[in-house]
Amino acid sequence: MILFMAALASVPKDILEVARLESATPLQTFFYIKIRYLSSSILFVTIMSLINSFKVFREVYLLTGNYPYHSIYMLQHFMNNKFESLDYQALSAAAILMCLVMIVIIGILFVVENHFGKDVEG
Repeated sequence: MILFMAALASVPKDILEVARLESATPLQTFFYIKIRYLSSSILFVTIMSLINSFKVFREVYLLTGNYPYHSIYMLQHFMNNKFESLDYQALSAAAILMCLVMIVIIGILFVVENHFGKDVEG
């Protein structure tokens, strides 16, 4: 929230004033001006949240052990169980797949951020 508030405070007031003088609605001002200036903050917060989502494994593992219910069985459980059983081939494959999925997700986020923030002054 602090990052978003700082990003909103950094939106140039003169651009917002021009939009108001040009009779832009608040919705148009938000989507066409503020989102463009917030795009880099949204990218950063999304990537950090994605990385932090992998920290949930700790709590689930402490509560349920190696093999929790199917609805909360995560990739980290799979990798932990393969590491304990010394199945390094499956562990390596899971790690590479997780890395590839993360690269694809982050790549999509960068493309979207580049599209929405392309004409914002650096």
